[in-house]
Amino acid sequence: MSIQEEYNELLEDLVRECSYDEFDPSKDVTAQMLADKLGVSWRVGRDILEDNVRIGALIGHKVRLPNGKISMAYKKKE
Repeated sequence: MSIQEEYNELLEDLVRECSYDEFDPSKDVTAQMLADKLGVSWRVGRDILEDNVRIGALIGHKVRLPNGKISMAYKKKE
C-alpha cells in the first residue's frame, strides 16, 4: 500500500467520523424551533428538550442544518 493510499484511507475515516446527519424537519426539532413556538428563550427550549432526553422520551444528536451550521437536534426514541 502506498503512502497516498494510506493517506486517503485516513482522510476517509476522519471525514466519516466528523460528518453529521442532515437535519430532517419531519423528525428533528432544535431548541430554537421549540423556543420560537413557545415564545421563550433558546435556553428554556434546550432545557425542555434535555429534560426529555434525561427521562428517555427523546434522543439528542448533532446534525448539519441547511445553512451548513452544526446544531443539536432532538427526535423521538424509535
